[in-house]
Amino acid sequence: MRLRAPQVSNKSSTARGKLAHMVLAGFLALGTLGFAILFFDTSGQARGNEAAVVSTLPASVVSIDYSNCHFGTGQVYRSIMSYSVSSLNLGWYLNWAALGNPPRPGGIEYAQMLHVSDGGYSPSGSALANRIALNPGSLWLVGNEPDCIFQDNVLPQTYAQVYHDAYAFIKSHDPTARVAAGGIVQPTPLRMEYLDSVLDIFVSLYGQPLPTDAWSIHSFILREASCAVYPDACWGAEIPPGISAIHGMLYDLEETDSLSIFQQRIAQFRSWMSDRGYRNTPLIITEYGTLVPHIYTGWDEERAKVFMYGTFDFLRAAQDANTGYPPDENRLVQQWMWYSLDDEGYGGTLFNRFTLEKLKLGAYFGDYTGALTPTIDLFAIEVGQASPVPYSPADPTTVTLQLRFSNVGNIATAQPITVRFLDGADNQLGSDQIISDTIAGCAAVRTITIPWANVTPGAHVVQAVIDPANTLAESNEHNNQAYGVILVAKHQVFLPVISRRR
Repeated sequence: MRLRAPQVSNKSSTARGKLAHMVLAGFLALGTLGFAILFFDTSGQARGNEAAVVSTLPASVVSIDYSNCHFGTGQVYRSIMSYSVSSLNLGWYLNWAALGNPPRPGGIEYAQMLHVSDGGYSPSGSALANRIALNPGSLWLVGNEPDCIFQDNVLPQTYAQVYHDAYAFIKSHDPTARVAAGGIVQPTPLRMEYLDSVLDIFVSLYGQPLPTDAWSIHSFILREASCAVYPDACWGAEIPPGISAIHGMLYDLEETDSLSIFQQRIAQFRSWMSDRGYRNTPLIITEYGTLVPHIYTGWDEERAKVFMYGTFDFLRAAQDANTGYPPDENRLVQQWMWYSLDDEGYGGTLFNRFTLEKLKLGAYFGDYTGALTPTIDLFAIEVGQASPVPYSPADPTTVTLQLRFSNVGNIATAQPITVRFLDGADNQLGSDQIISDTIAGCAAVRTITIPWANVTPGAHVVQAVIDPANTLAESNEHNNQAYGVILVAKHQVFLPVISRRR
């Protein structure tokens, strides 16, 4: 027996009916209830009992309420203002919509979302322009599982075209906006094949690689099987539109909360990004969690806590020197969003939408985030020259020095930051540069430049120091300095131009 996930009242703008097919036999095989029908949603996932996963956090730390940019959640039914969310220490949230004046308790970030279809993207036109104007610098997610036949459900060529148009529209109205591509159900080979098609089609249509300020993925562990071929075992995410496979990953229900699978796939997606030229792009997870409702035997909140804490530990710490995001000290993931705040049809719910009370899992969430110290950590990524190598065989010239740095802490800066440039002999170059506006956490990147005059031909060591007087309280005081080499060329080499006659 197969059932399509029911539509919620605001379903068109939320993630509610995503997962779609769940087979009765899957639950009977667990020996849970004699008769059980479950509607699954790709916005949340189910967890596996992995007793070896233990959070590294101390149990006795006093809880602190603050906005931690790493942690977010998806709000489904009531306004986020309906719930006492301050103790969750959320830094961001979404509700699968685009709003002009979104509620932002404690000033947290609201992630805007455009839905895609064969007809384009929505909202669009003046309605979208107005929302962009009211929310400068916002994060815009283009598509909600375009690879899922139960959600946005578009072919790769459609997504490539719609994304191109949406990206251009948003950037033309707000160059400071951040636009994220992807939104796939899960980072599996089948879904990456879908994205490969998107990238190839984008290049063929527009003559350049797909531009994006972040890759957005969901990270559910769901079965990928064609219902036409596997009519009794096709619960999960089905096959992406435009992909000819009859199955992908044939996970069973007990694997849907496997921490090892979760970790492995994040690492694989980061490798996919790196291989395709997106290593210097942030990765954000905009949905994941535990889907199986806690009324089913063996799927209670204690089991959900094990998965939740295990993923939190991993996401905060996982790094890779070859594929990680360099501005975040090679961490794999920059931000993540738990499903859900208030959708009790699934197992990861933090609040009861009827009574508004915090559930046990919500308390666990707050215990974890409350035990984390709010931190600022300025990281000097690289220093060098912003302009092409100047050519001056004999005379001194002017070079533009550039420092790229980030805040890899979990809160934004709140006081001015000083940046100082020096030469290889520790002589200061120019005057101190003062940055007075805030720099967000979670590896928000800032670039600063200064002119350096009278640079003689040859190679020169330069360095940049952030907060040289150590006036800021940082979690790591040893990553504020970067060295580089700038070059004033003494010689030019002319290479022949080779063209092919047609």
